[in-house]
Amino acid sequence: MKKLILICLLSALSLGAGPKCLCPENTQLAAKYEWGDEWVFAEGEDVVDITGNSAEGNWISETTIKAVSLKAGQDCYVYLYDLPITEGGFSNEIAGGQDISNIQFCEAEPTSIGLKSFSDAFMYQNETAENPLFRPLVLVLVFFIGMSVGYFVIPQRRVKNGP
Repeated sequence: MKKLILICLLSALSLGAGPKCLCPENTQLAAKYEWGDEWVFAEGEDVVDITGNSAEGNWISETTIKAVSLKAGQDCYVYLYDLPITEGGFSNEIAGGQDISNIQFCEAEPTSIGLKSFSDAFMYQNETAENPLFRPLVLVLVFFIGMSVGYFVIPQRRVKNGP
């Protein structure tokens, strides 16, 4: 279900800040949280609830998440999901036990019509069904199908003239 990808395993910068963790290709930042004494919203939209601490925890998101990027020590670690999800967990085990200093939640980049996930596609389909022109077209189509069935399928009565 999820793929663990180690990225940004770069040597520390001269200032000791380490590399800036970025969302993987084809994703964009949904929300970023920093660890202090608790998880504090830092960037994007505040759409994720995080429970836990800098070692491990769980999260639930209001939007679908394609990847979670963790910064621990000088390195970045990314959970990349095959399909977008709305809840998950994290652990510093992937970082060799180092405390996690920030977490970025990345959503899939929108498609050309603005869809980020299957749930967005379903919502788009429902909006299309509410289009004012959609219902009359369906009614006309059903009418013609009904007429065709009535004419070709239902047997016709034939009246004989004479003996």
